Amino acid sequence: MGFWKRFWAFLRNETTLDEKVIEKVAEVKKEVREAKTAIKTAVKETGDVVKTVKPKRGRKPKKS
Repeated sequence: MGFWKRFWAFLRNETTLDEKVIEKVAEVKKEVREAKTAIKTAVKETGDVVKTVKPKRGRKPKKS
């Protein structure tokens, strides 16, 4: 009978481990999505800054 109790305990522990792994994977996926959104925002803002700093066509920079 000891074998079956140990086997059942092993199966329960494996299920708990699987559930923990699934939760961790979901958490990591969420963090990756958030990071992706933040990177897109940063790239867009960087493009806006470059566009603002870049001299316009037809205008000559002022001489100091």
